[in-house]
Amino acid sequence: MNNYIWTDLFIQRLKTLLDDKTYLFVMEGPARSAKTALAISCFYFAVVDSEEQYHLIAGQSYETITRNLLDADTIGLLKAFNLKLERDKIGNTYIPIYTSKGKKIIRLAPYNDKSRWKSILGSSIGVAFVDEVNIADKQFVQELFARQAAVDKPKQIWTLNGDDPEHWIYKEFIDYSTILGDIPITTRALMEQHQTQLGKKDGYYYSHFKMSDNPVMTPEKIERFATIFPIDSFYYKTKYLGERGQQGEMLFLDYMSQDLLVDNKTIHNHYTIGVDVGETQALNVFVLIGWNQDYSRATILNEFHFVKVGYVEKTQKLKEWLRIITKYVPSKAIDGVFIDSAEANFIEDIKGDIYSEFNIKVAPSYKYSIKERVDAIIIGFSTKRILIDKACRSVYEAYAKAVRDKDKIREDKNNEINDIMDATEYAIGRHLLKLMRGD
Repeated sequence: MNNYIWTDLFIQRLKTLLDDKTYLFVMEGPARSAKTALAISCFYFAVVDSEEQYHLIAGQSYETITRNLLDADTIGLLKAFNLKLERDKIGNTYIPIYTSKGKKIIRLAPYNDKSRWKSILGSSIGVAFVDEVNIADKQFVQELFARQAAVDKPKQIWTLNGDDPEHWIYKEFIDYSTILGDIPITTRALMEQHQTQLGKKDGYYYSHFKMSDNPVMTPEKIERFATIFPIDSFYYKTKYLGERGQQGEMLFLDYMSQDLLVDNKTIHNHYTIGVDVGETQALNVFVLIGWNQDYSRATILNEFHFVKVGYVEKTQKLKEWLRIITKYVPSKAIDGVFIDSAEANFIEDIKGDIYSEFNIKVAPSYKYSIKERVDAIIIGFSTKRILIDKACRSVYEAYAKAVRDKDKIREDKNNEINDIMDATEYAIGRHLLKLMRGD
């Protein structure tokens, strides 16, 4: 763990976690507060210390588990502890750890896929790490507790940013916890009110983290991050302050302004194309995005949509649109055409023709969750790293009209604005991580 700095706070939290009486350890706080890196380290030591053979890491999908926890830029479990992914006889991925107490098996559970986590929770689990527990499937969390009932010293480690104070994860679990150290006044008031009525639960602990708890976050970095989101917005409260907050009905509007609309005169270094293929009343949408040299800024340059047609006509319209685009954008600068990954047959059917005529690769869209996509768009709009050509006002209006859905994060009634947003995000997805690193 050459890149990890163990502060007194981190050592204290590790000691609490490793105590035999600790069952649930919750780490809440803003982005870049080092809570996830600490959780990964705590999880490893708890697994090594456990008498149980089977353990669990849970995240929204295999992609998010791999990207955010196993191969993370900061402290990823594999590199930090010199571990490797392996596959069992039926193809399931796991991580072995060889200790003085025998071989430990860490299983990976995507809680957005019920069929997968159901089979994984078929045996006892010693230590479980659930990342972003506030977006986890409620039944998954309930069954995880049930699967630890026969374990002598079970442990769960949870991480999350602030969320709606009425969220079930607080009311049914977190707010029963003993508070460790300083936490925001508003959070303390909510938890103490809950405990006055319902009490605490033995072995439950809660720790809040601030950006200043992260030894690599200088005052200058923290001050710069503070300017990303409008003060008092949901993302300011949860992503910067790490407090709980309730999001308004309009998902993006707080982070949008007319200066996102530009008269584009920039010649970009790279381009990506997103395609959403519509059915029934939905639209077919093509979106072109231009990128600067290091992919830290994107401009939505062209959006074209039409109503449902057959696959032959869709292909023809895509070719016609690409012939127009490639008159002013060189094909070699286009990093690819990225189509809804659910449209595997359509992708397979057209990729040869598109490459043959335009020398442009066609590929499935990158598999980011709706939450990751929403976070990226909000950060992009707030920092003005995602801009929109005035000719694409339809894209601006689509995001301005997007409505929050408590269960699905972004409401999707299979209407036009969702098709436009999806195509835009398929184009952004190719370089989403590089775009986010720009902040």
